[in-house]
Amino acid sequence: MSDFLFSTKAGTLESLAKTNVKSSLCQQLSFSLTDWQKTAKKIVTEIVQFSNGRLLAIRSSASSEDGERESFAGTYLSHTNVIPAPNSIQIAIEAVFKSYNTSSKYDEVLIQPMVTNVAISGVVLTRDLDSGAPYIVINYDDFSGRTDTVTGGSESKTILLRRTKPNALNSPRFLKLLKLTHELENITNTDELDIEFCITHNSDVIILQVRPLTAKKHWKKISDTSVNRAINVIQKNIKLHLKPQPSLAGNTTIFGEMPDWNPAEIIGKNPSPLALSLYKNLITDKIWADARSDMGYKSVNRPLLIDFYGRPYIDVRLSLNSFLPKNTPSKVAEALINSQLERLTSNPTLHDKIEFEVATTCKSFDFVSDKERLRDARLTRTELESVEQLYQNLTREIIEDGLVNIKKQLAQTQLTMNKVGRYSGGKNINFFPVALEKIRQGGTLPFSKLARHGFIGVIFLNSLQSLGVFNKKDISNFMSGIKTITSDFIYDLQLMGTGQIPQKEFLLRYGHLRPGTYDIQSWRYDEKPEMYLSNTPGPDTKKRCAQFELNNQAEREIDHMLKKNGFVITPRQLLEYIALAIRAREESKFYFTKALSNLLFDVAKWGETLKLSREDLSFLPLHVFSEEIKESNLKRQIAQNKCKSEITNSIRLPHLISRLSDIDVVRLPLWQPNFITNKTVTAKIVVININTIQNISEAIVLIESADPGFDWIFSHNIRGLITQYGGVNSHMAIRCAELNLPAAIGCGEQLFKSLKDCKILELNCLNRIVRKIGVQ
Repeated sequence: MSDFLFSTKAGTLESLAKTNVKSSLCQQLSFSLTDWQKTAKKIVTEIVQFSNGRLLAIRSSASSEDGERESFAGTYLSHTNVIPAPNSIQIAIEAVFKSYNTSSKYDEVLIQPMVTNVAISGVVLTRDLDSGAPYIVINYDDFSGRTDTVTGGSESKTILLRRTKPNALNSPRFLKLLKLTHELENITNTDELDIEFCITHNSDVIILQVRPLTAKKHWKKISDTSVNRAINVIQKNIKLHLKPQPSLAGNTTIFGEMPDWNPAEIIGKNPSPLALSLYKNLITDKIWADARSDMGYKSVNRPLLIDFYGRPYIDVRLSLNSFLPKNTPSKVAEALINSQLERLTSNPTLHDKIEFEVATTCKSFDFVSDKERLRDARLTRTELESVEQLYQNLTREIIEDGLVNIKKQLAQTQLTMNKVGRYSGGKNINFFPVALEKIRQGGTLPFSKLARHGFIGVIFLNSLQSLGVFNKKDISNFMSGIKTITSDFIYDLQLMGTGQIPQKEFLLRYGHLRPGTYDIQSWRYDEKPEMYLSNTPGPDTKKRCAQFELNNQAEREIDHMLKKNGFVITPRQLLEYIALAIRAREESKFYFTKALSNLLFDVAKWGETLKLSREDLSFLPLHVFSEEIKESNLKRQIAQNKCKSEITNSIRLPHLISRLSDIDVVRLPLWQPNFITNKTVTAKIVVININTIQNISEAIVLIESADPGFDWIFSHNIRGLITQYGGVNSHMAIRCAELNLPAAIGCGEQLFKSLKDCKILELNCLNRIVRKIGVQ
């Protein structure tokens, strides 16, 4: 077969009309700019006859469009639903030709009838657009009945299908589409295609456009065999973990990027080997379980995080087991965990709200909602009462001891983290494992306990709202009145801006912060102060400090609830516990991340003695630093891990994995963000990453994932915040609630990606809407 020649949009379709896919192509007429200039009236008459009364799509088909090197997709004008009247047709055609930047005699306009009875419309990419990995990507709309929603950037769904597993997709209509896609690949002699399609309610597949994927010039050269081999390794690993496990309740498990210690938010979906191994070592290997066991929960002495070829996931079964009270009977535990896993499977949007809407972690005042979920486990009345009592005892002990324990844990963190040793120079790396042990025992272990206190505090606060004791404004005032480390940061920044404290003093306290807490390539504040620090006045933190007041009626109601649940503390002590827990969680994170940031700084200095860049060091996992260092071994490991990382970045995995087939057919759902405040704001957007230098003042800021190191954004008087990852009680959610800043936390991959293409956004937290106003 001779090579297929791609030309203009219309020309390519004309060439395809001579092949065996002719019956699946949309009818069309086309003409050049030269023809139009000579015989416009005649062409309009032909178009009217061609339309046969149907509405028309008048599409661009410029000579510079849809080529093999550049596509200029969406650059030129197209009109849909054009009335088949001469005047309307002529106006639309003139507008399309006028949209071409430079005129060429080869420029064309394509006329197609609007397809009616549309059930599904969308675009098929025969390779992953970002990496060229062996996936067929179907981006589709099955709710509007229009043919232009996906190409126009509107809300749509996405399926990624492994090219080697076409039959894994259980949809007769999409299987028909895939068969046609394969035929087009054979005809064009390429598996790098961008195909616009629609499917009617009669299951007829109609091809509207075919063009080559020009993004291939940016792809890394990774073989399909390497990617598929890695995916097969992942599936074998998943298969082992899905089985029942000794001493664990639950017949199976689910893996998620955002449950519990939400790695996607903290270290990202594709962390470097150093960042991943640090996170495991400091928190998810053992510390997470020790902290919960010390607080009275079931002992689960296993690593919480498992990485699939470098992609971090939380084992949800382990997480749910760790929220059971220590003495929960095994039969009851089995029923509860299986029920909770089923709930998450049926409601995947709860993936970042595990502690609030899936698991039961304590007994709050509105335990009735938890009780409904416990009933789903089909427990007997006696078992139900027993579980409720276990959670009541656990909760009472945690909260009543909390006011003393929280202060003790926080003091321990501050004291220990200030004593973490520093690098003394030379090629000796002995300082590294010693410092890690100190950070684990004196930093992340207390922090893990304080984080649990923080979650329980928020759960109790939410219960007071759900029962009508507090309204939304009360909650907002309470949260904004909690003086956290962020308040101190912004206030001190304002003092520095007015010259009341020198920059050197400011950086002495806050200079360790870096946007990527575990990322050695992320610059610290004191390394790049000009990047992060602004003298623009941020939110007035002092103004909101005393807005919340506990009235007599609310105090009486809370007192009644406390006594009913056997607490021996007062309402004001409970609110003090909640505020202290939220504040201490953030402050302890500040202390342990200082020690970690210093450690990464020291590792970078050590690397300089071996002529290793920060990027090089990021590809070295922790175990390397505990072995006898040989420079040749280090460089070999770096090279190997860089190659592995490129493969990892090419693999597409879902947010939640509950069965093996989830790896072959990856569905990207439309997540519901966690909205903070009830405010509405419309503003320009600025997309930032770890080392972005931009003016973000008066903008809605978009960040893929954010941790404490991104607190610098709050000094720039931003209007709002949107993140791709993040839970309802995540670091940024707490920050935004404290500052009364409108935010949409954890909006998911698809929505976040579509928002990045906008100029202006409306963030309506009251009505839970993120609306695009202007497109780039």
